[in-house]
Amino acid sequence: MIYVVFRYQLVTIFTNDKRILFLAIRMTIYVALNDLMCFISHGPLSILRGAGRMTFAAIATLIPFNLISLPLAAYLMYVRHWRLSGYWIALAIGAFIQMIMLLLYIFRLSYEDMIKSPVEISKKMEIYIRRTMDL
Repeated sequence: MIYVVFRYQLVTIFTNDKRILFLAIRMTIYVALNDLMCFISHGPLSILRGAGRMTFAAIATLIPFNLISLPLAAYLMYVRHWRLSGYWIALAIGAFIQMIMLLLYIFRLSYEDMIKSPVEISKKMEIYIRRTMDL
């Protein structure tokens, strides 16, 4: 939100060039949208990491950004001639897709499923520690 509310003040800190000011002020809307989507995704990513579901978290990051956002950014930037706006729009779309994937996955999990993996890992660690102590 700081990007949107103080966009004029933030941009003028770095330059006085009118062309750069105009471009940067337009881009702050897209940057703020992208940051909002990424901010919402951090909670579900942390939940999945804590529940031992790092594989899905990695997939939910790889697919939207590398397989969707990058080709879409190239299309928007070079074919549609949206230039920098195309890049930030594609990045925001990728962040939105990631956020939806993560939230859908988490809402499908039950509490028992989410704690199963860490409990199994801790039991294996306990067995390993006991074996090493007996040696």
